[in-house]
Amino acid sequence: MNGPDEGVLVGTGSFRVDREAALKKLAAFQLSREDLLVPWVRCAEAVGATRLELSVSPRGLRVLMDGTPFSLKDLADPYYALFDGVQAPPGVAHLAVGLLGLSRLAPKSLRAASGDGVEVRAVQGKDARELREVPPGLPVHGTSIEADFPGVGRQELLAGAAGLEGRLAMGRVLVVVNGDKKGPERPRGAPYRLASLRTLVAPSRDPGRGSSRVRMSVAGVTAQTYQCSTPWGPVDAVFSGDDLTLDASLSRVVMTPAVEAALKALRAKMGPFVCSLAKVQAREGVQTRRLLMDSAMREVWAGSAEYRGRDAEITREALERTLWLRESCRRVLSRAERDDDDVVRRALRRAPIFMAASGGWLSWEDLLAVSDEFSAMYFSRRPAFGFPVPGADGKPRHLKAARVVWAVCDRDAADLRRLADRRVVEELA
Repeated sequence: MNGPDEGVLVGTGSFRVDREAALKKLAAFQLSREDLLVPWVRCAEAVGATRLELSVSPRGLRVLMDGTPFSLKDLADPYYALFDGVQAPPGVAHLAVGLLGLSRLAPKSLRAASGDGVEVRAVQGKDARELREVPPGLPVHGTSIEADFPGVGRQELLAGAAGLEGRLAMGRVLVVVNGDKKGPERPRGAPYRLASLRTLVAPSRDPGRGSSRVRMSVAGVTAQTYQCSTPWGPVDAVFSGDDLTLDASLSRVVMTPAVEAALKALRAKMGPFVCSLAKVQAREGVQTRRLLMDSAMREVWAGSAEYRGRDAEITREALERTLWLRESCRRVLSRAERDDDDVVRRALRRAPIFMAASGGWLSWEDLLAVSDEFSAMYFSRRPAFGFPVPGADGKPRHLKAARVVWAVCDRDAADLRRLADRRVVEELA
């Protein structure tokens, strides 16, 4: 039960009742070390900035962003934006949270300035909650924050900088940390509108994983990753949009009806997603085959991370797509009836998932036909034109290489055996 002078946390990340009590309550829900610099990214997104520079030095932290400047009132006392029912200009709430996060580190001094290069407002102080107006100094185009810290504070800031790694998804602002460009990240995947949220959906890079991973990105930064089950196989997805709301800790997303609706829509979208992936696989098959004539790209196919460039990127995308479709076939089709008329099962059954030894590709349907005729599935580690194989009467028969899997690497052979389940798989020299 909250006492009469305590702040009450609400789901939107803002507060009701007494201001000072609410700010004290916020201190109990402070950002983690990894989230320490997150508010500055979200602030930059909110004010329409194109570039955010975060510099951690032996002296402390410097934040510099362009975009719409703040008023003197908002610079000196942005905390009103954290109170429920209060309307504030874009970015003010994130400015308040960022300053409170820095104040936790007991800075020697804090200085904030904002302007359009002509008219500049500046405030300064030792406590983020008691900043006073000072002469503006040098012209500022946008907003700058400077904080001086002792050595312990610098270690916290470095942890905060590291905490941005891999989280800058679906944003617009170029984020530069100590001179290194960190974002915005352009996540892979097909774009969808799921309920009210913008979404990217891609086949999981670990198709054997049991669950899908959904990154919830709020104002350009992933707040959390949600795991859920999806039919046909696991995916990596990113959700973003105005309907994603942070809780009072400002580090997790509230499971609102909008989020639940988007997750439900994601599960419903999996069937069309599989069909679309199978079409892409068929369309890109010739190009993938051409790339794998290059020994370097065969190493990429085998898992080498050494090679860079456009061809390597295309090869890795094709590999991820192929492995996902193989695993989905293994899960769904290995024991399924062949005459199943389900649209998604049919798309999976006919999707090209192994390259043939003489060119082209083989689907699960193709491999079953070979197994029916020869009582085995076959693979070779080299391209060829044909192979002699024993027939049902014991006499040798000619098997066209177009019906033999080309195992570019050991994983191809292993995947064929896993997919074949109890069916016979033989290697041809």
